[in-house]
Amino acid sequence: MQWDEVAGVENYEVFRNGDYLFTVEKSEFVDLTINQYEKYTYTIKGKKLVDSEVYEKTLTYLEENNIQMS
Repeated sequence: MQWDEVAGVENYEVFRNGDYLFTVEKSEFVDLTINQYEKYTYTIKGKKLVDSEVYEKTLTYLEENNIQMS
């Protein structure tokens, strides 16, 4: 599986059916542990550092608009 690289992201966490599998440095991976007759859902999470000013502005926006993040 592969996806578009996200600028500033150094690695990606890969989840299958909600369970953490591994972390990869490139925007691709091969899952050799699947059963070809089953369906799977994958989630990819990339993390990058955010400037503290941008972070504070985002938190303020979320609070002002009653938005919760999980």
